[in-house]
Amino acid sequence: MHEFSLMESVLRIAKEAAESNNLSRLNSITLVVGKLSGVNIEALRFAFEALKTEEPLIKEATLEIEEKEGEGKCPQCGKIVPVWHYDLLCRDCNMPLQVAGGDEFYVKSITGERDG
Repeated sequence: MHEFSLMESVLRIAKEAAESNNLSRLNSITLVVGKLSGVNIEALRFAFEALKTEEPLIKEATLEIEEKEGEGKCPQCGKIVPVWHYDLLCRDCNMPLQVAGGDEFYVKSITGERDG
């Protein structure tokens, strides 16, 4: 499962952000995950729950995930349409669509608290 390695990277980013902002604990981590990213949301949540217990700074944090729909853009007519996989053709001109959104995976925000 590559979701474990993805989550290890997310938690490393969160820990570095907490340390550089003098946070004593993290409350939440928000991710943006596109439906075309190849990331299994449930496996990602499982990895978060399993890995967060190893880090006192993160162990009480929650994970929020904003899922982005896939979008394809026709290179010929410029039409943008919802897509659910990579192999789609434009309904108007039968050209292969280019991915225009929904393939992202990134940390949107991290919230936490300082002591005192």
